[in-house]
Amino acid sequence: MQYFVVVAGVYFAEYLNRILDKNWRSFATQNYFDPHGLFLSVLWSGPLLVIAIIILVNTLFSLCYLIVRWKKAELRHRARVSRNKQD
Repeated sequence: MQYFVVVAGVYFAEYLNRILDKNWRSFATQNYFDPHGLFLSVLWSGPLLVIAIIILVNTLFSLCYLIVRWKKAELRHRARVSRNKQD
């Protein structure tokens, strides 16, 4: 359910920005809400994109580590099999 709220927030950022642009005097001293929704998109979507990139990089490093472990084990197994054939 939390993911739905996050995705909905990103999807409706421009619409929400328009609403906040019309009513900014009731909660702010300056109008931060431009017509294209850049402020709210950066404020809301920016951190989500950074977190997604961190997760992606972490996943790639983990996969590389697992592939290296797998190949080392495969090479050890092949060496053991060839050593047993020579005996």
